Amino acid sequence: MSTINDVIVAFLFFIAVKSIEDGFIPFLATFSLISSFLILLLSKGNIRNLFFRKNIREGVSSIFLSSLLGTFSGSILSTFRLDIESHTGLIAIYPAMMDTIGDIGSIIGSITTTKLAIGVGNSFKRRVQLFIKDALEVEISAITVFSILGFLGGFFSKGDIGKSTVTLVKLALFTNILGFLMISLLSFIIAERTFKKGWDPDNFVIPIVTSSADFITTVFLFLGIYLLG
Repeated sequence: MSTINDVIVAFLFFIAVKSIEDGFIPFLATFSLISSFLILLLSKGNIRNLFFRKNIREGVSSIFLSSLLGTFSGSILSTFRLDIESHTGLIAIYPAMMDTIGDIGSIIGSITTTKLAIGVGNSFKRRVQLFIKDALEVEISAITVFSILGFLGGFFSKGDIGKSTVTLVKLALFTNILGFLMISLLSFIIAERTFKKGWDPDNFVIPIVTSSADFITTVFLFLGIYLLG
């Protein structure tokens, strides 16, 4: 879902920008107002439903936090932009790296929340053991993807392709390993904490993890450029 979400958001953002450039702001405003009215109308019939209200509270909280994380990630990215642009091949694979880190967190988060919901793992120790096993299985696939991304980045690089490929593979693997550790732990901790509080982990894990993925990838990629580049 993380990948599909990125594609949909990118497409809608493109449509919005083109609409503004082509002078369709009144159309966008009208569409937004009609959509908001329909949402409120549909919500009116369920407002007394406790489960519905609970999901709304949790959803709004999660979206608000995700928006803050996304904004913070954007500000960090603008700070590191010149460092990232210094590696031309990195520009081509950077979005895919962010997306893949988000996928790692989403997969691990989904596995963890599902096992919590069906009662797999009676003790915290057992759940940690299952988490480590699941996370390593996901990482085996992820590290392969990041290695391929590093090689692909080399073909988009200017200058010595061989040297650029080695550098980008090192950067990709460095980002993958540290990003995997951070996003996996974040997924597990959020799932555990929200479940213990009686909240629905699915309302928090995926939104927060996918929003954090951009920040985590950017920070560790910049650290890799500083240490290895």
